[in-house]
Amino acid sequence: MDTVYTSNTIAVSGIDAATPISISGWPKGTIPTYSINGGSYKNASGTVSNGNTVTVHLRSSGSYSTKKSATLTIGGVPGTFSLTTKYGLRDIGPTGGWIFYDKGSYSNGWRYLEAAPEDQTYLFDHDAKWGKFGYDVPGAEGTSIGTGYQNTIDIVTNDHLISGAAARCARYSIKKDGVTYDDWFLPSKDELHYNLKRGYGDARDEHDIHYTPVGGFADQCYWSSSEIDSYDVWGVGFWPGVGSGFARYYSKNVKNPIIYSTACHVRAARRF
Repeated sequence: MDTVYTSNTIAVSGIDAATPISISGWPKGTIPTYSINGGSYKNASGTVSNGNTVTVHLRSSGSYSTKKSATLTIGGVPGTFSLTTKYGLRDIGPTGGWIFYDKGSYSNGWRYLEAAPEDQTYLFDHDAKWGKFGYDVPGAEGTSIGTGYQNTIDIVTNDHLISGAAARCARYSIKKDGVTYDDWFLPSKDELHYNLKRGYGDARDEHDIHYTPVGGFADQCYWSSSEIDSYDVWGVGFWPGVGSGFARYYSKNVKNPIIYSTACHVRAARRF
């Protein structure tokens, strides 16, 4: 964020006389610069000759998911150098939650998964069950990344437990900077596991480097939206020690077998 980047070097060719060169930026207020043959960077128009080399400097945006571009024009022929500021894992997302998954590019309308900044349960919340015991929810068996959203729709549509985990996520809403975010869902088994691995985990990141855990997760089990059968669903244990992070099945209405006073916790996610 807010960092100056250098373009690849281009070599000017196909001209036989000094030729005008200029540079402009987008959006308004963007001031890129260019350098000829490794000289000082400037924004003012000039000329180049055959065989000259040119590089461009462009400062990235200080806001996430924001594109900036520089258009370098030589002899009336333009070329564009663009930058888009990306979210990194464990960055603060648009709602104040945490980014825990990046699939690398946008497809099907989203790229990132963001965990809500808080649980949708509270201490000794006995009603935070998954759903109706003995009822098989049609379609809610997805476990992979990207399936939690549809799982949640299927659960809320077919299992009408208003205090259930999926219903709590579907009702959840945050207003930040004048924008209302109400597109939350109960994450699938794999999405929940990534949430733990990339945010809470054992404080080692994907490069095996220690980091400060984020998210404020409880040392408890968390419900996923992935159903196994009419009686059991997948959950992920966020408690430290042996077994932490391993998905295991829980009865839809059983209380946490580790802490008997409460059901599993709920943490919503959203995609964008």
